[in-house]
Amino acid sequence: MKPIPSLLAALLFATLPSFPSRGDEIVWQESFETTPGKPYRGEEALEVLDDAGTPFLRVTLPGTQPLEGVRFPIPPLEGHRLLVVSAKVRGSGTLGPMIQAGNTWTRLPPVTLSDQWQAIEIPRTLGAGEQRPTLYFVSLPMDVVPDGMVFELSDLEARLAPPLALPQSKVPPRRFPMAGHSPERAVQEIDGKSVVSIRSSYASEELPFPQTREPIQLYLRYHAASTEDRVALCTRRGGAKQGLRELRPEREGWQWLTFANLSAEEAGEAITVEVWPSREASQTALLDAAILTSEVIPDETTLDTVP
Repeated sequence: MKPIPSLLAALLFATLPSFPSRGDEIVWQESFETTPGKPYRGEEALEVLDDAGTPFLRVTLPGTQPLEGVRFPIPPLEGHRLLVVSAKVRGSGTLGPMIQAGNTWTRLPPVTLSDQWQAIEIPRTLGAGEQRPTLYFVSLPMDVVPDGMVFELSDLEARLAPPLALPQSKVPPRRFPMAGHSPERAVQEIDGKSVVSIRSSYASEELPFPQTREPIQLYLRYHAASTEDRVALCTRRGGAKQGLRELRPEREGWQWLTFANLSAEEAGEAITVEVWPSREASQTALLDAAILTSEVIPDETTLDTVP
């Protein structure tokens, strides 16, 4: 199964979240003194200015291609935590704030800028191991070249939420028929079994995620329409929809996809499954069941027997 890093595949929308700051650990602040971000497309003009003693960054877009803006690499962080980035923004046009970590993204809804500062916060759950998140502010809509757009940034800060208090509990395999977690219109009977039929895009209802410190394996029985299908896990931990993992199947037809070593720190209390079949595929994608467990199940024959 092949992971897919793509800015255009990152367009995951959510409501603007709000986070408690008590107990959070500040891990990064942008002073705009030495490293005022990096032009995303390479042609944006970045200028550090001062407003009554408070430095801010002005970003002037050249207006030559879509998705122009600025990016800020955040220093390496420990995984299995919830990262929250805050900022103030103002200017003209429509701005898309987003964070990339691994090959998945969190993106807020488009922010319509004005001459008044607006405070925003972006959550990003971090997977296992050392993580190197990148913060982006880019022009929207994604297929429109910005015309004369200028925006400003101030008070950029990243913090880690306190670790969750979780037990170290083993989780036996539990099977979730996806037909029971999907819109009724998407369910059809095939060979006497209810499965989910997917012709364009699909998002499941929420599946409960085990609240344990043990790493969790999610196995998904999926009939691929094409090896170009995209299958993802998402969460709303932190109040904004964000991608956790994304894969492509290795072959067409029925198979078990493995999303390994997920954590409750990443997923929160619930996850969803999202699928985007290839538009060029001649057959329909199908979704049967998900299995969540702390056990590593070595083969598809064993997975088929989980009740």
